[in-house]
Amino acid sequence: MKPADLFFLSPVPALTTFESIFPAPVCARGRGLTVRHGWRESPYGPLHIGLTDKGICWIGLETRAEGRAESERRLRQWWPAASFTSLSPCALPDIDSPGLDMPLDLHGTIFHLQVWRALRRVERGRTCTYRDLARAIGRPAAARAVGGAVGANPVSILVPCHRVLPSGGGVGNYGWGSEVKRQILGLEGGKVLSLIHISEPTRRTPISYAVF
Repeated sequence: MKPADLFFLSPVPALTTFESIFPAPVCARGRGLTVRHGWRESPYGPLHIGLTDKGICWIGLETRAEGRAESERRLRQWWPAASFTSLSPCALPDIDSPGLDMPLDLHGTIFHLQVWRALRRVERGRTCTYRDLARAIGRPAAARAVGGAVGANPVSILVPCHRVLPSGGGVGNYGWGSEVKRQILGLEGGKVLSLIHISEPTRRTPISYAVF
């Protein structure tokens, strides 16, 4: 089996969509786009959730140093030309619900999207390495670049970048802090995952992908 074949071990869920498009708001970094956002409690702690008309475009967490301000700053940096409106917790989706059916609205380079799609196949309670992900997308020598794409993921938890560990051991880096990553993995009961066991996620959440 070739490394690239491992990425396609399971069929894409029927409700998952992949779009390679260049929508005007993406190219303009959010000009003409309204992002609705707010904070909601979860088993992982308070989550900062951002929504567009297409679906969930952002999930951030509190940081020990900056609290909630860091996620709000990063969201506005991700969409610098967008308009923002606040939502109350009851208007935000419960991202830990098994019945979640709200689409994900993800935007990045082709390479980013390949990595994020592979991440979606790492099931809850499992972990993999950056090298595993590089092999999964057919780029076995690109583990460092894969690490950059993992770090650029704008939708934490649902695109589970916290489930990627360094080959040398430990929990490694995490955009919201290594301690937060350790706590999330503890909640999920993370176990080391062999690459060939990466499968499609059980949540059949539609995903809209756009390429920069």
